[in-house]
Amino acid sequence: MSDLNSEWNNPDPDQGVPGSWVVIGMFVFGIIATGILWTYSRLHNAPFIPLRRALAEEFSRDAAPRVEGGRHHNGPMTLRVVMKLDFDPRSEDPEVVAKIHAIRDRIIELAWQQTRLQDYEILEIKLIQDVPEELPRRHEITLPVAELERPANIEASP
Repeated sequence: MSDLNSEWNNPDPDQGVPGSWVVIGMFVFGIIATGILWTYSRLHNAPFIPLRRALAEEFSRDAAPRVEGGRHHNGPMTLRVVMKLDFDPRSEDPEVVAKIHAIRDRIIELAWQQTRLQDYEILEIKLIQDVPEELPRRHEITLPVAELERPANIEASP
């Protein structure tokens, strides 16, 4: 019996990596993985930061604007803007409809100013109202960029 206890209390030094090195290795791996993910996220979102900031200034930070762009599953090049609203975007009340049109027009104008919108084929605008304990209320607007009128104050770039 004493032979079994001595085996557990005095492990063979040639039996592997000490636990402290494993823990240090896990911390180093976590720090490196976090750095890689942060760098990728920053580089992936960098082209859209100016538009996201402009939207946050225009509509408040409560709108929590998200902007992303690219080609999904060989589809068209798409610029997607997602914003939260404090009213139901599906309402057919004329006042709400006018507000939605004003928001859409301002998003289009800011997109022309802050991004190279001409590089995209589709502009998607998703307006969402989060309702507690219900599904979110969504209104989606899909616009072909070729049909969008460039504001007069935006110069054509190559």
